Amino acid sequence: MFGQVVRLGVPGTPIDYVFRGAFTEDDDTVSATGTVTTNARALVTEADDAVSATATADALTLLSDDFSNGTTLTGNGWTIEDTGGAGSSPSDLITSGEADLTVANGGTGGSFWYDGFDGVLWYKEVTGAADMRARVRVRNAADTGPPPTSNFRIAGIQIADPDRTTMEYVHIGLGATSIGASAIEWKTTDASDSAFQGIAATLTGGELLYDIRIVRRDTDNQLIDLYYRAGTATALEADTGWTLFTTVDRTDDTVPDRATFGGTTAVSLPSTLRWGMMVYASTGTHNIRMFVDEVQFRSTTD
Repeated sequence: MFGQVVRLGVPGTPIDYVFRGAFTEDDDTVSATGTVTTNARALVTEADDAVSATATADALTLLSDDFSNGTTLTGNGWTIEDTGGAGSSPSDLITSGEADLTVANGGTGGSFWYDGFDGVLWYKEVTGAADMRARVRVRNAADTGPPPTSNFRIAGIQIADPDRTTMEYVHIGLGATSIGASAIEWKTTDASDSAFQGIAATLTGGELLYDIRIVRRDTDNQLIDLYYRAGTATALEADTGWTLFTTVDRTDDTVPDRATFGGTTAVSLPSTLRWGMMVYASTGTHNIRMFVDEVQFRSTTD
């Protein structure tokens, strides 16, 4: 373990201790590469005033990013996966304290998360259960208004199997789907077969301004809850105000019903997944851009 214990308060009064730094234990590790095993704990002590304190650290929070530092996403520990084709040309920008995510092209030669196609993912790897939240603004590529409502153009967050032999992922995003309006979409792709649903979203100030969230449950890692919350009136870390969009069970074809939404058979996900941000379109003229104010990671129990 390395780091420091910071003593808050003065002698003779109640005090709090805060552990700052990184740590390692026999079975729990935080690494510089951004791969995290959850539920790490460290014992910290301080000789001053003969005080001993136990600090429980949530290792996943070390992956959080408010984009207040740096100018590139890769410089902040994000990896960019661009398997959709050389034409994707994903951005690697932090602009005015926000991640600025664009691709040059969508469609089969670019970034296209559908069935057996794949695209751009700005990600960090996480093993086991986790809760990822993002505050996003989705706009057109020129940043002059909302994205077009003609399908399909989606930007959001995703968890995905790193093995690309077949496409295995779950996401929630904002943009345009087959409903012909600004929309929120969930999608699960099992063995390169996508099931998805879009519902109407609300524009705020000419853009899609939402908090979106993916929770991979602790008791059953194959259960994944997708949430959304409109606007920015509530702090991102608050657990209130969320709407459960759907729960995906990667072991049950009927949760949600794959046949109803265009899919077929559920396929289990591995323990370690890529958790990140994505932008894609079904055509070369993608015309969608996502600004991310903050991403938070945390452990979860259920």
